[in-house]
Amino acid sequence: MSLIYIFAATPLEAKPVAKMMARNYTGFNPRHKIAGRIGPDAVELFVCGTGPQAAQARARRALEASECIPAKPDAVLVVGLCGALSPRLAEGTVVAYTECLSAQENGKRFSSHLATKLLTRLAAGGIACVGTVGITSSRIAASKAEKLALAASGAEVVDMESYPILQVAAGAIPCAVLRAVSDSLDRRLPDFNPALQPDGRISRVAAARIAARSPLRTAQLVVASRRSMRKLVAALAVIFTGGGLESGASSGPRSE
Repeated sequence: MSLIYIFAATPLEAKPVAKMMARNYTGFNPRHKIAGRIGPDAVELFVCGTGPQAAQARARRALEASECIPAKPDAVLVVGLCGALSPRLAEGTVVAYTECLSAQENGKRFSSHLATKLLTRLAAGGIACVGTVGITSSRIAASKAEKLALAASGAEVVDMESYPILQVAAGAIPCAVLRAVSDSLDRRLPDFNPALQPDGRISRVAAARIAARSPLRTAQLVVASRRSMRKLVAALAVIFTGGGLESGASSGPRSE
Protein backbone atom coordinates (compact mmCIF):
# COMPACT_ATOMS: atom_id res chain seq x y z
CA MET A 1 0.00 0.00 0.00
CA SER A 2 1.24 3.48 -0.89
CA LEU A 3 0.20 7.00 0.04
CA ILE A 4 -0.41 9.03 -3.12
CA TYR A 5 -0.99 12.76 -3.30
CA ILE A 6 -3.03 13.77 -6.35
CA PHE A 7 -3.19 17.41 -7.47
CA ALA A 8 -5.88 18.74 -9.81
CA ALA A 9 -6.45 22.36 -10.74
CA THR A 10 -10.23 22.61 -10.96
CA PRO A 11 -13.42 20.87 -9.80
CA LEU A 12 -13.88 19.52 -13.35
CA GLU A 13 -10.54 17.74 -13.06
CA ALA A 14 -10.89 16.77 -9.39
CA LYS A 15 -14.44 15.45 -9.29
CA PRO A 16 -13.82 12.24 -11.30
CA VAL A 17 -10.92 11.37 -9.00
CA ALA A 18 -13.11 11.99 -5.94
CA LYS A 19 -15.72 9.64 -7.41
CA MET A 20 -13.06 6.95 -7.78
CA MET A 21 -12.40 7.43 -4.06
CA ALA A 22 -16.13 6.90 -3.42
CA ARG A 23 -16.29 10.44 -2.06
CA ASN A 24 -18.61 13.25 -3.07
CA TYR A 25 -16.91 16.49 -4.05
CA THR A 26 -18.82 19.75 -4.00
CA GLY A 27 -17.53 23.27 -4.01
CA PHE A 28 -14.06 24.61 -4.66
CA ASN A 29 -11.86 25.35 -1.67
CA PRO A 30 -8.12 25.22 -2.45
CA ARG A 31 -7.31 24.92 1.26
CA HIS A 32 -9.12 21.62 1.66
CA LYS A 33 -8.18 18.08 0.73
CA ILE A 34 -10.15 14.89 0.29
CA ALA A 35 -8.76 11.66 1.75
CA GLY A 36 -9.75 8.16 0.72
CA ARG A 37 -8.60 5.08 -1.15
CA ILE A 38 -8.37 3.98 -4.76
CA GLY A 39 -7.56 0.30 -5.13
CA PRO A 40 -4.72 -0.59 -2.77
CA ASP A 41 -3.51 2.99 -2.35
CA ALA A 42 -4.36 5.62 0.23
CA VAL A 43 -5.04 8.83 -1.69
CA GLU A 44 -5.21 12.49 -0.71
CA LEU A 45 -6.72 14.74 -3.36
CA PHE A 46 -5.83 18.44 -3.50
CA VAL A 47 -7.60 21.06 -5.63
CA CYS A 48 -4.89 23.63 -6.20
CA GLY A 49 -6.55 26.23 -8.41
CA THR A 50 -5.55 27.45 -11.85
CA GLY A 51 -2.10 28.82 -12.62
CA PRO A 52 1.49 28.39 -11.39
CA GLN A 53 1.15 30.69 -8.39
CA ALA A 54 -1.85 28.90 -6.93
CA ALA A 55 -0.37 25.46 -7.70
CA GLN A 56 2.93 26.27 -6.02
CA ALA A 57 1.24 27.67 -2.92
CA ARG A 58 -0.99 24.59 -2.55
CA ALA A 59 1.88 22.17 -3.15
CA ARG A 60 3.96 23.91 -0.49
CA ARG A 61 1.15 23.65 2.05
CA ALA A 62 0.67 20.00 1.21
CA LEU A 63 4.29 18.88 0.96
CA GLU A 64 6.29 21.26 3.14
CA ALA A 65 3.90 22.03 5.98
CA SER A 66 2.11 20.04 8.65
CA GLU A 67 -0.26 18.37 6.18
CA CYS A 68 2.41 15.79 5.28
CA ILE A 69 3.22 14.93 8.91
CA PRO A 70 3.83 12.24 10.16
CA ALA A 71 4.77 10.87 6.74
CA LYS A 72 5.35 12.28 3.29
CA PRO A 73 3.58 10.65 0.33
CA ASP A 74 5.22 7.82 -1.57
CA ALA A 75 4.42 9.57 -4.85
CA VAL A 76 2.82 12.69 -6.28
CA LEU A 77 0.53 12.56 -9.31
CA VAL A 78 -0.65 15.66 -11.17
CA VAL A 79 -3.78 15.06 -13.24
CA GLY A 80 -6.01 17.11 -15.50
CA LEU A 81 -6.32 18.60 -18.95
CA CYS A 82 -3.73 20.14 -21.24
CA GLY A 83 -3.51 21.84 -24.62
CA ALA A 84 -1.72 20.36 -27.63
CA LEU A 85 1.26 22.19 -29.10
CA SER A 86 1.83 19.56 -31.78
CA PRO A 87 -0.41 18.36 -34.61
CA ARG A 88 0.35 14.73 -33.68
CA LEU A 89 -1.66 15.00 -30.44
CA ALA A 90 -5.39 14.93 -31.08
CA GLU A 91 -8.03 15.95 -28.59
CA GLY A 92 -8.66 13.14 -26.12
CA THR A 93 -5.08 11.85 -26.25
CA VAL A 94 -3.82 10.78 -22.81
CA VAL A 95 -0.25 11.89 -22.16
CA ALA A 96 2.35 11.13 -19.50
CA TYR A 97 5.05 13.74 -19.08
CA THR A 98 8.55 12.41 -19.48
CA GLU A 99 9.79 15.93 -18.78
CA CYS A 100 8.24 19.21 -17.68
CA LEU A 101 9.57 22.72 -18.15
CA SER A 102 8.35 26.24 -17.44
CA ALA A 103 7.61 29.12 -19.78
CA GLN A 104 8.74 31.45 -16.99
CA GLU A 105 12.03 29.72 -16.08
CA ASN A 106 14.80 28.92 -18.52
CA GLY A 107 17.12 25.93 -18.29
CA LYS A 108 15.68 23.75 -15.53
CA ARG A 109 13.31 20.92 -16.34
CA PHE A 110 12.00 18.00 -14.34
CA SER A 111 12.29 14.42 -15.54
CA SER A 112 9.79 11.78 -14.42
CA HIS A 113 10.99 8.21 -14.39
CA LEU A 114 7.53 7.23 -13.18
CA ALA A 115 6.30 8.09 -16.68
CA THR A 116 7.78 4.84 -18.00
CA LYS A 117 5.85 2.85 -15.40
CA LEU A 118 2.65 4.68 -16.23
CA LEU A 119 3.10 4.05 -19.95
CA THR A 120 3.80 0.36 -19.35
CA ARG A 121 0.83 -0.07 -17.01
CA LEU A 122 -1.56 1.69 -19.38
CA ALA A 123 -0.37 -0.26 -22.42
CA ALA A 124 -0.94 -3.50 -20.53
CA GLY A 125 -4.44 -2.29 -19.66
CA GLY A 126 -5.28 -1.44 -23.26
CA ILE A 127 -5.14 2.33 -22.78
CA ALA A 128 -3.28 4.39 -25.40
CA CYS A 129 -0.97 6.93 -23.77
CA VAL A 130 1.79 9.07 -25.28
CA GLY A 131 4.98 9.98 -23.46
CA THR A 132 5.74 13.63 -24.13
CA VAL A 133 7.33 16.85 -22.88
CA GLY A 134 5.03 19.36 -21.20
CA ILE A 135 5.43 23.04 -20.42
CA THR A 136 3.70 25.08 -17.74
CA SER A 137 2.55 28.59 -18.61
CA SER A 138 1.02 31.34 -16.51
CA ARG A 139 -1.32 32.19 -19.37
CA ILE A 140 -3.95 30.26 -21.30
CA ALA A 141 -2.61 29.62 -24.81
CA ALA A 142 -5.76 30.62 -26.66
CA SER A 143 -4.48 30.92 -30.24
CA LYS A 144 -2.41 28.75 -32.53
CA ALA A 145 0.29 31.43 -32.60
CA GLU A 146 0.60 31.32 -28.80
CA LYS A 147 0.77 27.53 -28.88
CA LEU A 148 3.47 27.49 -31.55
CA ALA A 149 5.52 29.99 -29.54
CA LEU A 150 5.45 27.57 -26.60
CA ALA A 151 6.23 24.64 -28.91
CA ALA A 152 9.56 26.30 -29.75
CA SER A 153 10.72 25.10 -26.32
CA GLY A 154 10.44 21.49 -27.48
CA ALA A 155 7.25 20.84 -25.53
CA GLU A 156 4.22 19.19 -27.15
CA VAL A 157 1.57 20.05 -24.54
CA VAL A 158 0.90 22.97 -22.22
CA ASP A 159 -0.74 23.26 -18.81
CA MET A 160 -0.74 25.83 -16.02
CA GLU A 161 0.15 23.87 -12.86
CA SER A 162 2.50 20.90 -13.29
CA TYR A 163 5.94 22.55 -13.13
CA PRO A 164 5.60 24.32 -9.76
CA ILE A 165 4.17 21.18 -8.14
CA LEU A 166 7.10 19.11 -9.42
CA GLN A 167 9.45 21.89 -8.32
CA VAL A 168 8.19 21.73 -4.73
CA ALA A 169 8.50 17.93 -4.65
CA ALA A 170 11.81 17.86 -6.56
CA GLY A 171 14.22 15.13 -5.58
CA ALA A 172 12.40 14.09 -2.40
CA ILE A 173 9.25 12.47 -3.80
CA PRO A 174 8.69 10.54 -7.05
CA CYS A 175 6.34 12.50 -9.32
CA ALA A 176 4.31 11.94 -12.45
CA VAL A 177 1.99 14.00 -14.62
CA LEU A 178 -0.92 12.36 -16.41
CA ARG A 179 -3.19 14.56 -18.49
CA ALA A 180 -5.58 14.43 -21.44
CA VAL A 181 -5.55 16.84 -24.37
CA SER A 182 -8.65 19.04 -24.31
CA ASP A 183 -7.79 21.35 -27.21
CA SER A 184 -5.86 20.64 -30.36
CA LEU A 185 -3.18 22.85 -31.88
CA ASP A 186 -5.69 24.28 -34.36
CA ARG A 187 -8.54 24.92 -31.93
CA ARG A 188 -8.90 28.60 -31.02
CA LEU A 189 -10.09 29.11 -27.47
CA PRO A 190 -11.98 31.97 -25.88
CA ASP A 191 -9.39 34.15 -24.14
CA PHE A 192 -10.20 33.57 -20.49
CA ASN A 193 -6.93 35.10 -19.27
CA PRO A 194 -8.62 38.30 -18.01
CA ALA A 195 -10.82 36.13 -15.75
CA LEU A 196 -7.88 34.48 -13.96
CA GLN A 197 -7.21 35.66 -10.42
CA PRO A 198 -3.86 35.33 -8.59
CA ASP A 199 -5.26 32.87 -6.02
CA GLY A 200 -6.18 30.39 -8.75
CA ARG A 201 -9.86 31.15 -8.86
CA ILE A 202 -11.65 32.24 -12.00
CA SER A 203 -13.88 35.28 -11.76
CA ARG A 204 -17.31 33.99 -12.68
CA VAL A 205 -18.50 37.39 -13.78
CA ALA A 206 -15.51 37.99 -16.06
CA ALA A 207 -15.63 34.42 -17.38
CA ALA A 208 -19.34 34.72 -18.15
CA ARG A 209 -18.74 37.91 -20.12
CA ILE A 210 -15.95 36.28 -22.12
CA ALA A 211 -18.04 33.17 -22.76
CA ALA A 212 -20.95 35.32 -23.91
CA ARG A 213 -18.73 36.92 -26.54
CA SER A 214 -17.68 33.48 -27.85
CA PRO A 215 -20.60 31.14 -27.13
CA LEU A 216 -19.79 28.56 -29.80
CA ARG A 217 -16.10 28.29 -28.90
CA THR A 218 -16.99 28.05 -25.23
CA ALA A 219 -19.52 25.28 -25.82
CA GLN A 220 -17.11 23.35 -27.99
CA LEU A 221 -14.38 23.64 -25.36
CA VAL A 222 -16.68 22.39 -22.60
CA VAL A 223 -17.73 19.38 -24.67
CA ALA A 224 -14.14 18.56 -25.64
CA SER A 225 -12.95 18.94 -22.03
CA ARG A 226 -15.57 16.57 -20.66
CA ARG A 227 -14.83 14.05 -23.39
CA SER A 228 -11.12 14.21 -22.64
CA MET A 229 -11.71 13.83 -18.91
CA ARG A 230 -13.52 10.56 -19.57
CA LYS A 231 -10.40 9.29 -21.33
CA LEU A 232 -8.26 10.38 -18.39
CA VAL A 233 -10.56 8.71 -15.87
CA ALA A 234 -10.31 5.44 -17.80
CA ALA A 235 -6.52 5.70 -17.64
CA LEU A 236 -6.54 6.41 -13.91
CA ALA A 237 -8.82 3.42 -13.31
CA VAL A 238 -6.30 1.13 -15.02
CA ILE A 239 -3.40 2.56 -13.00
CA PHE A 240 -5.01 2.33 -9.59
CA THR A 241 -7.01 -0.88 -9.96
CA GLY A 242 -4.11 -2.65 -11.63
CA GLY A 243 -1.95 -2.68 -8.53
CA GLY A 244 -1.55 0.93 -7.54
CA LEU A 245 0.86 3.66 -8.53
CA GLU A 246 4.33 2.21 -8.08
CA SER A 247 6.83 4.65 -6.68
CA GLY A 248 10.17 3.01 -7.02
CA ALA A 249 11.68 5.69 -9.25
CA SER A 250 12.39 9.31 -8.55
CA SER A 251 11.92 12.61 -10.28
CA GLY A 252 14.55 15.27 -10.24
CA PRO A 253 15.68 18.46 -11.90
CA ARG A 254 18.30 18.83 -14.52
CA SER A 255 19.67 21.88 -16.24
CA GLU A 256 19.96 22.37 -19.94
